[in-house]
Amino acid sequence: MTESNTFNTQDFCNSALRAIRIEREAIEALESRINGDFSRACEVIMACKGRVVVTGMGKSGHIGNKIAATLASTGTPAFFVHPGEASHGDLGMITPQDVVIAISNSGSTSEVVTILPLIKRMGAPLISMTGKPDSVLAQEAVANLDVSVAIEACPLGLAPTSSTTATLVMGDALAVALLEARGFSAEDFAFSHPGGSLGRRLLLRVSDIMHTGDQIPQVAEGTTLSGALLEITRKGLGMTTVINAGGDLVGVFTDGDLRRSILDGVKFSEDISTSYNSEPTVLIKEKYTTEKAKQLLRDLKLDLIPVVDENHLVVEYVTWLGLGDEIQPEIKLGNVPVVIMAGGKGTRMEPFTKILPKPLVPIQEKPIIEHIIERFVEAGCNDFYLTVNYKGRIMKAYFEELQPDYGIHFVEEQEPLGTAGSLRFLDGMFRKPFFVTSQIILDRKHQSPISIF
Repeated sequence: MTESNTFNTQDFCNSALRAIRIEREAIEALESRINGDFSRACEVIMACKGRVVVTGMGKSGHIGNKIAATLASTGTPAFFVHPGEASHGDLGMITPQDVVIAISNSGSTSEVVTILPLIKRMGAPLISMTGKPDSVLAQEAVANLDVSVAIEACPLGLAPTSSTTATLVMGDALAVALLEARGFSAEDFAFSHPGGSLGRRLLLRVSDIMHTGDQIPQVAEGTTLSGALLEITRKGLGMTTVINAGGDLVGVFTDGDLRRSILDGVKFSEDISTSYNSEPTVLIKEKYTTEKAKQLLRDLKLDLIPVVDENHLVVEYVTWLGLGDEIQPEIKLGNVPVVIMAGGKGTRMEPFTKILPKPLVPIQEKPIIEHIIERFVEAGCNDFYLTVNYKGRIMKAYFEELQPDYGIHFVEEQEPLGTAGSLRFLDGMFRKPFFVTSQIILDRKHQSPISIF
């Protein structure tokens, strides 16, 4: 081997592009060879009562190893046998119920040809993959898969390059054809891949990741709105199940139901009987995989699904956190100004608003207004204008103490101006579009303000 310092960057790229072009042409040439022999090979393997044994020498052996692995993971039991080792005892690994795939570009590799009579005597069907359709190997096979190439990508024409690529692609084509013929499913695939994220995604059952016991949020029928709010806040899941005296699930009450109840004028002392969903989506214990649970959560835009037993008793629940995944799309609005109307008395939330302004009433571990602002911050907004009146000084003091990373500006009403009345103070303040919202917590999956100006 001689060294040269004259090879430049463009030369490297040209060589690489030439190799890719040659190998692409080799692959394209395979399309005309998906013929009767290919169908015969598939039929022989489908009828096999044993396993597929792949053999090949040198680079063909490396490709054969991969083909065997692909077949095994897609529903066709297979393994690789080195032809040299087969002549020294490993031939005993092959039985008459097996099918042998022998790979040799020349079709006359001595180690492969040596074991052909023994395979024939055994009665195991032989499928060849060779670049010489008239070779010894091809002639002995019940089906020959033609993987011949015009030229190798190696400029010397020596190193197996195009030929091994063509063989690999033909092996993949064979595996895919067999996979589809068997009706091989994603769950079947998972049983061959129990490790890692794929196995977790497809094999774990709901029971493996469910939350139980005191973690389950639940209230009894007849619970007041304030009682339901307390349970939602305590468990931190944005919802609670509703059960009857016998422990049966009768509904689900969410923070969305809570917001709608408040807007409809339901008092905190009234019960939730007309507010909860009486036909909730549930999972049956031991019935669903995590993938199917995810699909339900995704399709129905849910954050949590109760799990019930055969008696319809709530035993557990499943969340996105337990499934180790997140489906929320990333929404980016840019730094659009946000106006939050925060000056109302919040009479429908008494007695909380006797002490605090409505925007500072806590939901879970944070005030309502922080939940609103955080949703907008996640979307890229950083400039907030709060119109305040009722207990406005408490609002200002809270944010002065908080010292948030985003900008907070206050627009003060001197007297109550009614819904959206404070917007008159914004005249001429903005030269670009801005959001306007009230103190309603925005849903994560439907982030939208009340109005856009």
